[in-house]
Amino acid sequence: MAKIKGAQGGSVKKPVIPIFYTADENYAPFLSVSIISLLKNASPDYAYEIFVVYDKMSLKTITKLKTMRVLREKDAKLHLKPMREVLDFMTERPNTRLNASMFTLTIYYRIFIAQMFPQFDKGIYLDSDTVVTGDISELYNVNLGKKYLLGAVNDFSIKKNKEFMSYIEKVVGIPRDEYFNSGVLLLNLAEMRHLKFDEHFLYLMVRYDFDTVAPDQDYLNAMCYKRVKLLDSKWDAMPAKDVPPMENPGIVHYNLYFKPWHYDNIDYDAYFWRYAGESPLLKEINAIKAMPHSYEDDMKYLGEMVAHAVRAHKEKTTFKKVFESGDEVRAGRPVKEEYAIVETSWGWRTVVRTTLKISALPITLPLMTIKKGAEILKDASAKIGSKKDEK
Repeated sequence: MAKIKGAQGGSVKKPVIPIFYTADENYAPFLSVSIISLLKNASPDYAYEIFVVYDKMSLKTITKLKTMRVLREKDAKLHLKPMREVLDFMTERPNTRLNASMFTLTIYYRIFIAQMFPQFDKGIYLDSDTVVTGDISELYNVNLGKKYLLGAVNDFSIKKNKEFMSYIEKVVGIPRDEYFNSGVLLLNLAEMRHLKFDEHFLYLMVRYDFDTVAPDQDYLNAMCYKRVKLLDSKWDAMPAKDVPPMENPGIVHYNLYFKPWHYDNIDYDAYFWRYAGESPLLKEINAIKAMPHSYEDDMKYLGEMVAHAVRAHKEKTTFKKVFESGDEVRAGRPVKEEYAIVETSWGWRTVVRTTLKISALPITLPLMTIKKGAEILKDASAKIGSKKDEK
């Protein structure tokens, strides 16, 4: 709760809405536009705690973000956390250490928000390429209860691509009409903590190393299936080919290559430029807009994504196969099982899955057979016992 002065000079507590972003030096200008739009349209009945995890951002840019006039106009605080702190959190916690070189951890940040910010039971994650045109408190007040882990909008931007639709149903393993975009998320942080959602994600990732087109988005869709509240599409309105823009969107998300700072006549571009005019980084935005941008490169990247979606069908291990086999649960750690990510004598990380009857596991397990850097010991007690017999 934040305190505000009452009519008689006392203080009145205002509920706090936490908002989470990630950004770097390149995306800081667009982040500033998103924050400005959010606060300009925010209800005065709330206080706003905005957390930005950043990577490779200059002191000059950080200062400009921290001193934005809109922060003084609204009851809002901006917290900038260097990515190094987040990487340390993700890689050094007991029983959930992993090799950070396996992937770019920044894209998985939103999965760890619940554990990183235990003071909040609910929160909103936004991509930096968004503009908030409505009152964010309306989104925050959508009731998730205990049933839903998150609220999100169906990803309409890829609806007409048959390769992506096939990938969603046959690889991710969910109905196409329930696949959501992860650029705007209403998060049930309390329930995610209860399920130890982040640990389960790490377990699945290290054990299976799923081939994904949209890494965090695909994991979230696969793990949260049937526990997602699909929101009104106005909360993640995305420009898309052959899809007419909606009237009065609540949040505009310039997804994929539909960026008004790269191209003219993008749907919803007027919203972006309206708030960009108030950004302390407008000079940088205009400089980016003036630079030539290759449409051919964007189409090549999109083509590579489509080709990736097609190749993923051939993988022996997919989300669909794993979850439909009954070997794993989706959203959280099985109640009657424990597992840990431990380090072998060769420096590899591996997942050890065991039962609650085993009180402890050695920190270093010598001479393990490693398959793709993450061999699974399905019968941990038998394996450990066999090692003892060999000594």
